[in-house]
Parts: sequence; C-alpha cells; structure tokens
Amino acid sequence: MIRIFGDANAYLDFYRRLNLRKVLPGLRDYGPFIFISRQIVDEFERNKLAVADAFLKEQLSKVVPAAIPELLTLAAPNPTIERAAKLQQEIGKLKRKEIIRSYTETLKAISESRDPVSRECRPLFNKAELVTQVQLSHARLRKEMGNRPGCYNDPLGDQVSWEQFLHVLSRGEEAWIVSRDTDFILRMPDGIPVLHPPLHSEIKQRTGLDPKVFVNFDDLGKAFKKAKPKQSAHVPNAKEFAKIQEEELRAAAPPPVISPAETATSQALATIAAASGMTPQQVRTLYTGVRLIPPSMYGREEFIPTLLPPPKK
Repeated sequence: MIRIFGDANAYLDFYRRLNLRKVLPGLRDYGPFIFISRQIVDEFERNKLAVADAFLKEQLSKVVPAAIPELLTLAAPNPTIERAAKLQQEIGKLKRKEIIRSYTETLKAISESRDPVSRECRPLFNKAELVTQVQLSHARLRKEMGNRPGCYNDPLGDQVSWEQFLHVLSRGEEAWIVSRDTDFILRMPDGIPVLHPPLHSEIKQRTGLDPKVFVNFDDLGKAFKKAKPKQSAHVPNAKEFAKIQEEELRAAAPPPVISPAETATSQALATIAAASGMTPQQVRTLYTGVRLIPPSMYGREEFIPTLLPPPKK
C-alpha cells in the first residue's frame, strides 16, 4: 500500500504550470493513495489566487507582439509592408484586449473555485481529515521543541499535517512524500531530494521502510506509472513527461540577449536586402565582409558588416 503526502505547495504548483491539461488529470489516479489534511486544504485555499495571479502576470509579460521595423519602410518604401505594419499594430491591440479579458475571467473563476485546478482537487479535499486533540498536542510539542517541519516563529501548520500523516501510517506501507519545501527536504548536488534525518527516521519507525521523496507530482507520476501501471490511466508516460518538462523549461528560459552589434548587423542587412530585392542571407554571403571586434560585455566576439566583398582566401 502506498501512502502519498503532498504539502500545500505541491498542489499550488499546478497554478504554476504551462501544460496543465496534460498533468492535472493524474490526481484522479493518485487520489485513492493520497492523505490530505484540513490544514493543507486551508493553506491551498488561502494562497491559490495570489499564486495564480503572480504566475499569470509573469507569463503574460512575455507576450509581446512582434513588430515590423520602421527601417524597412523608411529606407525602401513599400506599401505592402506599411499595410502589414498597421495590421500588426491592430493585432497587438486585439491580443492585449483579449488577454486582459481572459486574465480577469480566470482570476474570477479561481476566486469562486470554478477553475480546473479547484475542480480536480475537490474530490481529494472533500476527504480531508480533521486534526484530533492528540495530534494537535503533538504538533505543538514539535514546534516548541524546534523540530521539523515548520518554523518556530510561524503559526502551527506543517507540524499538524505531519503529525496527522504519521498517525495514519502502518507497518509495511510505502510513504511517498511530495515537497520542495526545505523544511521537509534537502536537494543533493545531483538534484535528488532527501528528507531531513528526523523526518526520515519517524517514517521508517512507523512503516519499517525508507520513504520515497519527490519535489513535484511529475516526478511522483513517473514512479507511480511504474508501480501502478493498471491504476494510472490518466498519468502521462515517461516520454510524455520528458516532452512536457522540455517545453516548460524552454518557455521559462530567458530571452536571448541581442547585443547592439547584432542589432546593427541585422538592420544593415535588412536595409540592403530591401533595396536590392535579395534576402538578408544572400546579402551576407555576396556583399558583406565580416570583421571581428574583441569580446565585449556580452562575453563573445561581435560581427560588424561592411559593404565589401568577403576577403579572398
């Protein structure tokens, strides 16, 4: 029997996902194995709107409509390009208007718990367990003694959920922990998470087995797919998870830094190409000599175009 414990951030992280449609349904398969406390549900509900708002703001700030440089129309007047530039501006305005509308409606849905994450979590949260007086007293003692999880200066929270989880564990059960909170785990140099020693010991004393630790439900899903292949119809396979993570890493990567020299090169090539009827690549190949300047603040050599044929070899 597997017992899954995920802290509140493990569920809040679904609001920080780009490929939500592919990973969220996995909760249906994990559900029968998940332990959930009322404390975790309350923390999730308190924070979900702010988490979603912060993530959406960050992502939407990257949505910048591409612009047609005026240099193309000033250096070589072209009615077609001028019309395209005006159309591009109108598309940009429309995109911004529709994005703001969807953004507002999404936050309203989250506020009213009508959003996909809230709906998918509801069956789990409906079975949340209330804390008993014995568990609460143990949690208070844990806090007063300064034992993990939780911080001494914070209100009772993680201590309560952890005590509840320990009380439901039985001999021979596998404890699977989902958390990236440093109160629970430490990530080793190779990225593998491990529980802090006291927490690891507490679980092993209860179950007789070493716990498995994951930083998110994606990593848990890969292990779950192997352990429960017949009960994981909604869980992506390893290749699908790899593709999802690759897409999200690519989307999260900062945009490339375009140096002034690179910008000047592109503008010069575009100007010559527009005037000559050739592509920028043809201009670069046939007419542009290239000279190097020393590495700049960008940490690499820059290419500066000159209106000369390439030097003979």
